[in-house]
Amino acid sequence: METDDFTCSGCMATATHALVQRDVSKRHLHVADRTHVPRACHQRKEDDCEEHALCGWSTNHSRCQAKIAWFHVMKCGSSFGTTLAHFANQSLPELAHVPSCLGKIADVEEDSCHIDQGPKELFVYKYPLQEWFSEAFWTGFNDNKSHDPGSHKPIDQTDYDAWKGHFVGFFRSPQSQLASAFNHFVASSKFPDNITHRNTTDFETFVSGHETRYLAKYAEMSQGLVTKMLTGVFPDNGAAPIKCQFDFDNWLVEDPEFTCEHCRWCLQKPDAQVQQLALERLDGFAFVGLLDYFDLSLCLFHAMFGGECRAVEFMNTRKSWYHKNYSVDLEEMKWTDPYDEQIWDKVSRKFWADVHFHELTAKKCQHICPSANSTFNGVPEDAVETP
Repeated sequence: METDDFTCSGCMATATHALVQRDVSKRHLHVADRTHVPRACHQRKEDDCEEHALCGWSTNHSRCQAKIAWFHVMKCGSSFGTTLAHFANQSLPELAHVPSCLGKIADVEEDSCHIDQGPKELFVYKYPLQEWFSEAFWTGFNDNKSHDPGSHKPIDQTDYDAWKGHFVGFFRSPQSQLASAFNHFVASSKFPDNITHRNTTDFETFVSGHETRYLAKYAEMSQGLVTKMLTGVFPDNGAAPIKCQFDFDNWLVEDPEFTCEHCRWCLQKPDAQVQQLALERLDGFAFVGLLDYFDLSLCLFHAMFGGECRAVEFMNTRKSWYHKNYSVDLEEMKWTDPYDEQIWDKVSRKFWADVHFHELTAKKCQHICPSANSTFNGVPEDAVETP
């Protein structure tokens, strides 16, 4: 993912004085020295292993190693998996990355997909979890062997208790996420050359003349998506939150009135208790990045946690299928998501507060990530300025 402009009107203002002056020992989980790059997990002994926010002591392997829970919302930075993979195992080949499946990025073999796509191809097939990242990642499954740490998993209470303080993830505004998801999962399904395993042969017929109506329904079913994923609260027989966006085109073909049980569940909104739980879950995140500021986010990650910053991390290896700019349509609809807007507000404030705390500037980011093909334009020169 590549972006050059980190200017954000109003974003710096939201990093309030109270956040900048917060108790950083709690917020940064012992990453207290902002002038030195933290030592890598494998360089640490048991007595100082967990002083690093993304390290944990493995009793099975008798070593300090990465301990990372990747919270991955759809259309929110699959390319981040490349950074996490290299951080977790610094012996990976230099050009290893989440593949685009096109064979055109960085290295033909590394960028090709032989069994699956995206993070799963990287973590399960190319560099199997048990061999390269044993016990390093949250997978949502007890065996931790054959599952994808980049899958779009909700966080239930058991997982939160086990991985609190080790969660990381990228976020984007609800409107931006929705527009990208509709483009990728629904609108682009009309094209016969689209790589898809879903049954969408009749989609052109169903969507013709009804695009605005279906976008409105998609938006309605997506409200509270991130809130639901953060809490893992949904009925035993309900669809996992991902299905509300991922399976919409199937439901549209099979049930255009959206009367199915999963459809009805997707239309249910989080109550106040679930909303509060979702906001509290964000306190268990060691790192949040903003997709619109991908380069700056990677710079921040390495400033906070160390690890070599590689050029391959800055490549957008998971580009979306694109049909049109649905953000314009959503603005005309005056669509809002009162649930996920609260999540977006909190992660935005945390992100910009962390940028302030680590005093990131374009020059500093170029020093942290010298091989990045980015000028880091727009990073404030006075990064400690407060409103």
